[in-house]
Amino acid sequence: MPSLIGRGTPPLWVLCLFCCAVVSGCSKGYIGPVEDTPEGQVELGRRLVETGRYYDATVELEEFTSENPGSAMLDKALYFLGRAYMGRRDYAMASAEFERLLREFPGSEYAPDARYLLGVAGYEQSLPAELDPTTTINAIDQLKLFVRLHPESPFVPDAESRIEKLRERLAKKQYLNGKLYLKLNQPAAARFYFEIVLDEYGDTAWAPMSALSIAESYETEDEMEKAADEYNRLIQMYPDSEEAGKARLRVEELGFEMTGRSPDPAGADADGISERGDR
Repeated sequence: MPSLIGRGTPPLWVLCLFCCAVVSGCSKGYIGPVEDTPEGQVELGRRLVETGRYYDATVELEEFTSENPGSAMLDKALYFLGRAYMGRRDYAMASAEFERLLREFPGSEYAPDARYLLGVAGYEQSLPAELDPTTTINAIDQLKLFVRLHPESPFVPDAESRIEKLRERLAKKQYLNGKLYLKLNQPAAARFYFEIVLDEYGDTAWAPMSALSIAESYETEDEMEKAADEYNRLIQMYPDSEEAGKARLRVEELGFEMTGRSPDPAGADADGISERGDR
């Protein structure tokens, strides 16, 4: 028996009100009749998701998944249930549904998109750089796995863009760790974190800033030649960056060549002290 809401035939006055809402431009969209069957319930859930009625969709699809655990349409129900939770911004619940789909139906036609949305849900749960990076790392892993398994998907560019944004967040985390140790007057410990940025996130905006901080940290220890070497490394690695401009000025101020080595001995006085002074 056809039904507008999947449960019996509504009274005539309900149909009239519904038709009036459609004619007047109901923002939720027209759902249309569906069969009062388990299959019809899944289709109803799909239509509710597509028209933005996410709460109603979760009610229908949760009921279906709990009452029909062996259904051939369970993968479709889990997929749209996950999407319904995404629409409600309940990313933890969405992740749970997508994970179940991928675990129980890895060959489903909905698996590729579910894996992509699992990564998006992880992206949305990623915490700021100042907090625990675990969710960010997990989201990157999920998105990278999606890209590797489904390189032909139209969602790959978006996944790659999200990966880069998450990597920027992890790079910022390491950079902030380094800055904290500089404030604690522990430059060696600070350089450890700045080097992580250069080694693992060298293509991010935080890399030239980390390289500059490494050089500056050596200056705090009065290690001017090492500082000059690091300034020159920065210039070579990121020649067009704002930090490279600062590095060039500082190398000149310290009296070093752009190679990072000490000036020619001819520039030293009779006591062997260079023109930049005894530092």
